[in-house]
Amino acid sequence: MDELVIGRFNKSDIDFMCQYQKIMGPISISLDLLQGDTNMYFGHLLPTIEELIYKYELMISDQTISNYMKPLVIAILNGIKTRFADYLIDKFLITAAVCHPLFKTAWIKNDIKKQLASEYLKSACYELHTNENDNNDAEENQVNDDLSSFFTWSQNSREEKSTVNDEIDRFLGTSTTKTLECLHNLPTIKRVFVKYNTPLPISASVERIFSVGGATITKKRTNMTDKHFEQIMLIKLKTLEEIYSTFGVPSSIDANVLLKSVLGSEFLVSLYVKKENF
Repeated sequence: MDELVIGRFNKSDIDFMCQYQKIMGPISISLDLLQGDTNMYFGHLLPTIEELIYKYELMISDQTISNYMKPLVIAILNGIKTRFADYLIDKFLITAAVCHPLFKTAWIKNDIKKQLASEYLKSACYELHTNENDNNDAEENQVNDDLSSFFTWSQNSREEKSTVNDEIDRFLGTSTTKTLECLHNLPTIKRVFVKYNTPLPISASVERIFSVGGATITKKRTNMTDKHFEQIMLIKLKTLEEIYSTFGVPSSIDANVLLKSVLGSEFLVSLYVKKENF
C-alpha cells in the first residue's frame, strides 16, 4: 500500500465496512438460502421475508449501528415491505409456508395473522380431502352402483383412520422440525405440502440447468437424441443418492444395476462413476 501511494484504511473506514457488512448480511444469507439446490421449497419464501423485516426493525433501534448508517437500514426495510407487500398476504404462499414442518405458524408473530394462516391450511386440507372423497365415490359408484344402492348399510361402511381436523391439530400441535418424515403419518397434510411446495421460490436452480444444458448441446452435438441429452444431464447434475430418490428405488438395489438401467450403456455408467470418484 505504501509503495503504491494508497492511503491505508483508518478506524472510521473499518467501522463503516463492519457496519455495512452487518446491515447487508441478512440479505446475503437470505439469497444464499433461497438459491439452494436441495431442501428448498416454495414455503421458505414468506418466512425468509418476515425474518428479514424483523431483523431490520431491530436494527433501527440497535445502538451499535451509527446514525449515519440508519438511513440505509430504513431504506432496505421500506423497500422490502413495499416490494413484497402483496406476497405477504398471498393465500397460496401462506399455505405453502404453514404446511412445511420447519415453519408451521412459528414464523408468524401476529396472533390474528397466525389464526388466519391456520384457517388457510384447514381450507386447503378440506378441499383436497373433499375432492379425493368425491373421486373415490365416483369410481365406486361406477363399479358397484347396483350393489351399493341395494345394501344401504354399505354406503357408510368406510373406515376413517383420522379426521382432517385431528390431523391438522396433530400437525400444528407438535414442534417444528427440519425433516419431512412426519408428513408420512399425515396423508392430507402431505398432499397439501406437495401441491403448494412443488414450485421453487427462486429461478437460480433452473438457470443452472439451462447453463449446463447450453454447454452440453454444442454445434458438434446437434444430432444428439433427447434420451441421450437427458442421460448426459443426469450424469452432470445428479448424485447417486438423488438418483435413488428420483426414481424411487430402494437402497438395496446395486448401484451399478441402477445406473445401467437409467443410463442405458456401460460407457455412460463408467463416465458417471469417474465423475463421482473425482
